[in-house]
Amino acid sequence: MEWGSRVAPTCSLLIRPSQRVALSSHSRIHLATRYARAGARPTGQEDTMAELHSHTHLPWRLLFKTHSRTEGLEELFAHRGRKDTAPANDETSFEFECASSQYTVTTDESGSAITLGPMSPLRSSAALPVCSRRDTSNDRGEDDALRSIASAAMKQITSISSNKFVLGTWKQRRSPANDLVLEHRSHGEYRIITKSMVPCTLDEMSAVLSSSSSDHFNAGMLELLGHEFVYGVMARSVQPAAVCRPGTTASLILRLIAFSDSTPGSLDTDGNFLDFTERDAAMGCERRVVQTITRSRRDCDGMVQIRAGNVLCGYALHEDLETNHTVVLLYGTYSSCELEGRSRRHATIHRYHKLAQISTKWVEIVMRRRLGAQPILDPRTDGSRSILELSCVNCDEEFHPLFRKRHFCSFCGSHACSSCSSVEDAEQDLGKVRKLRVCRGCVADVNERALRKSYHEKLSTSARSPFCVEHEAEVWLRGVPKPRSTSTGSRRSSGMNSLGSLEPSSPSSTKDSSPRSSSATDQRSVEDEILGIKSMALDAFHDGGWKECKATATELVFEQKTLRTFSIVAKTLVPCTVDEFSSVLSSADSDQFNASMLQICGTQYAFGVTVRAVPTSAPESHLSIKAISFSSANPLSSAKTTTNFLDYVEADAEQRSACRVAHTLSRSRDFAAGDRQSALGDVLVGYILQEEPDTKQSMISFYATHFTRSTDVASVRPETVQQLRRMVQVSAKWVAIAMRRRLGAHKIYDRARSDTRPQSCAICPRTFTRLALRAKHLCCLCGHFVCGGCSRVEEVEEHIGVVDKRRVCVGCSVSALQQAFERSEARRSSSTSSNKFANRFSGATSPTSSVDDDNDDNSDDSDNSAAAHPHPYRVSDSDSDVAADNEVLSSVARSAMFRVLAAATSGDFAAPKWTQRRSDVHETVFEQRSARAFSVVARSTVPCSVDEISRVLSSEDSDQLNASLLEILGDRFGYAVNVRSVPMPSAGAQTADLSVKFLSFGRSRLLVRARRESDHLSRNKRNVTLLDYVETDRERRTACRALQSVRRSQGLVTSAGERRPDIVGDVLAGYVLREDPSTKHTVVFFYGTHEKSAGSDGAADAKLRESTVQALRKVARATSKCVAIVRRRRLGAMHLLESPRSLSHSSASSLRAMSASCFTCDASFQPLLRKKHFCCLCGYYTCGRCSSVEDAEERIGVVQRVRVCADCMGSITRKSF
Repeated sequence: MEWGSRVAPTCSLLIRPSQRVALSSHSRIHLATRYARAGARPTGQEDTMAELHSHTHLPWRLLFKTHSRTEGLEELFAHRGRKDTAPANDETSFEFECASSQYTVTTDESGSAITLGPMSPLRSSAALPVCSRRDTSNDRGEDDALRSIASAAMKQITSISSNKFVLGTWKQRRSPANDLVLEHRSHGEYRIITKSMVPCTLDEMSAVLSSSSSDHFNAGMLELLGHEFVYGVMARSVQPAAVCRPGTTASLILRLIAFSDSTPGSLDTDGNFLDFTERDAAMGCERRVVQTITRSRRDCDGMVQIRAGNVLCGYALHEDLETNHTVVLLYGTYSSCELEGRSRRHATIHRYHKLAQISTKWVEIVMRRRLGAQPILDPRTDGSRSILELSCVNCDEEFHPLFRKRHFCSFCGSHACSSCSSVEDAEQDLGKVRKLRVCRGCVADVNERALRKSYHEKLSTSARSPFCVEHEAEVWLRGVPKPRSTSTGSRRSSGMNSLGSLEPSSPSSTKDSSPRSSSATDQRSVEDEILGIKSMALDAFHDGGWKECKATATELVFEQKTLRTFSIVAKTLVPCTVDEFSSVLSSADSDQFNASMLQICGTQYAFGVTVRAVPTSAPESHLSIKAISFSSANPLSSAKTTTNFLDYVEADAEQRSACRVAHTLSRSRDFAAGDRQSALGDVLVGYILQEEPDTKQSMISFYATHFTRSTDVASVRPETVQQLRRMVQVSAKWVAIAMRRRLGAHKIYDRARSDTRPQSCAICPRTFTRLALRAKHLCCLCGHFVCGGCSRVEEVEEHIGVVDKRRVCVGCSVSALQQAFERSEARRSSSTSSNKFANRFSGATSPTSSVDDDNDDNSDDSDNSAAAHPHPYRVSDSDSDVAADNEVLSSVARSAMFRVLAAATSGDFAAPKWTQRRSDVHETVFEQRSARAFSVVARSTVPCSVDEISRVLSSEDSDQLNASLLEILGDRFGYAVNVRSVPMPSAGAQTADLSVKFLSFGRSRLLVRARRESDHLSRNKRNVTLLDYVETDRERRTACRALQSVRRSQGLVTSAGERRPDIVGDVLAGYVLREDPSTKHTVVFFYGTHEKSAGSDGAADAKLRESTVQALRKVARATSKCVAIVRRRRLGAMHLLESPRSLSHSSASSLRAMSASCFTCDASFQPLLRKKHFCCLCGYYTCGRCSSVEDAEERIGVVQRVRVCADCMGSITRKSF
């Protein structure tokens, strides 16, 4: 019988020792490896698979298989090492055995009857005939061939485990959130790679598919492949000393594995597989490869030729010695030949797809074996001790006969509700699985004890983090809760109960290490005390009712809610470094903070500014007071809510850790020493980052709490509770921001500087077509032309907030996303370039130029070259390219300024060319519109100086620019970022400033669906790049500003050095300011135009954009809003009195407080008709007619409403600042 032949399925029978059964069946017999449970009964006569079991529940080991004829017995016995003589009668007899009993199977030649019964004892090896077809010389030659095949296969797995699989056409398959599945298809070849991290040890993972135990191997393969796997038999073992590396243990086994097709009634397929395993216990790694082999006919010398087959599958396991988690890398390849049928190729690829889910099924097997190793309690005998419990042992909720039933925990014997318990699989014996009801606390305890192998020895030798914590807290930070007591008298909470307190050890976070002296004021001393907020955040796990809300392989969430307190704790593992994660919400850079917050919070976020920076003693710590403004969730409401909070950040570069705490502050500005608690708010948020150096992953430990300080408040605010719950779920958005910044850190290839125009893909040999079936795309990282199947669209953030979708080939995408950025690389690159995340981290550079892609013509983005601004991420171009680009930008800016000045000096706004839209004493607006152009002109006189108007729309301060544009344009404005600064010559009192700014706009929230509000790259967004040029003359008290839109281009200068004139956009806006020295009033002239020339952007862009027209109209009428901003900043610059209590207890203040009439009109106050109001500037009492409520902006973007009398307001209006 040839190896690899097909065997027809036969009727099966479940038999026991000393039992004879006869039944009608097919003419062939198929014996397979199966498992039995206790109390199993014989199967029916119509079954289609042969299953043999023993009363000891051990698997059968197949000795051989044969047809009903006797001609195949001799060859099969010769392969097994012995030869038996078949009976000479009409019956064919062959043998199989179990661990405890032996049987004989007898069938007649026609196959009409099968007889099974106890067989006679086997003869001794001396009585067996000598094999006539095998000798020791053939074995030695065959072993050498098997060792060479195993060594070549192991080299492939070793190269794959070292991340050398990025070459080729790899596509990412849909996979779970924690897995990476890549596959490659070509003509006659298929490859697949799976990489994941599982919370299991190396020993547990190896036992699932054990190479030494056939029982474990067959059970694991049945779980992975299901009914497609039939059986696996160890034919013989080979000495692997020739291929074993020093310090490792290896095993080399020849297996016979049979598979069944998914088509009903099809034949089974078996084959020879070479199983080679290498294990290094010291390094905590194991590599295993399974390679098919083929045997050819013997040659003239009697030697059998062995060759490697076309199927290769293997995995590499690496255990993290600190967390005891294992990284699983699976690799499989299949090369089909022309003689193989389509069904067989599809069946092999389908088995690879099942193996791609190996990590999930592997974890399920390990988890149920962990539970099966625990002692199980019987509710009939051990449940009486907890039958008197009236409430759940975890959540303490009272049981109910219908809505909250009690369930018995099979491990601890306590009663829990259905929310705090679950039905789990427990495998007590091999193949014997039971369903058990187990509470969540016991499941967490079992997983913890399995992962805490030799934890105390590792803890004593490892270096301590600067955020030194207690043992229980360190266990939580690594992903396992504290073990709970199972005593009957103790009440248990969830797995987060009694985790202990986290004590900080960093000197910069304590009160005694503050840099302030004892003679400091009370206001600054309270800020020193707030430095202890970090210890408040770390002291999270006190005794209480913590409830588990979410538990996955990489995330844990616990909550604790009472009437007056709500706390939430979360732990998440993210594939980012500490530097990358900290830069997403940078505490020192407002641009990065605002851009990230807008991506995380959506359109409800307005802006955030730094109100005050507090000096600290530690160089790597930062303390500041920030103000964040949020708009109302109701789209019909325009109200905004401003929250002040204290932000403290502390980092340790050596230990690769960071800590951040944010505590809200009250509205009071008085930080008196006697009223320190009143200065703090009722929300505390913080997180701790700890990086794993080996895997370049970070563990995020998040904590937030909301408590009520006032006795008037009955309970916590529900809206605040929901906000804290949403904050726990933002880790995925943070990872997305970090990943797109990784891609943006590379140089972007310039398509205009590429002279090559290939006709085929650089990765696959397919030829490009003009149709959309196989279009040509440029990879912006490597500069090669690839097809759509070998590339994909990725989000790239080259500058802060400048997010775009670019075409990246699969190889560059995988290599860039797997590259972790280090602080050392950032320090080395900071000396040559200042455009890499503000010297935080840098990415790999490309020898090509750095410009944008041209696949999307709708977004107006002009990322031309490296900027002088310290925030962009890209590496700068050469000095000659930067100088040439600066010259082009300067010429465009001067041309735009000339057009603005020409419009201001013309004065020809008569009908019918111009239409007057608005006319009053202070402002006049004219418009002119045609089919291809729109222009608007506004002239007004404002009671402000030139400097005050210039600061409203400052070109240097991003905080002032964002706050003012948000006030003028409303919620349609997103944010503005200074992308690049161009040096301009200045002489004396005349100064010039030229920069490139990036502005993001969105539609009104009434027109945007709720599901798209948080999408930064939604079609409702529009990005515009503007060239901002400002000229100021302090002697003449004039200022001119021109804003010219810049088209998206592939660079300003071509490879031949010719300047490109097509960068000028279709929008121009500008204003001219001239101050009157006598009245201190300023004349403001605004000019804006939107033009569409024929053929500039094609026929589709010939129509004017209505959104741009409306934006120009709104800016033209924004003079009154600019005056309001100037007035509230004047008021905020004054010393504001909080209340009469803040005044000194002198006789003058007492007389003011006891005043019975208005200080302005001298009218008597009345309780209802004429109430008394306090002026925050002068401190006198006035009536409602003589005072008004005004906006005061003490800090940029921080606006509050105060009461001011008419006299004080008039003096502020007349005064020049």
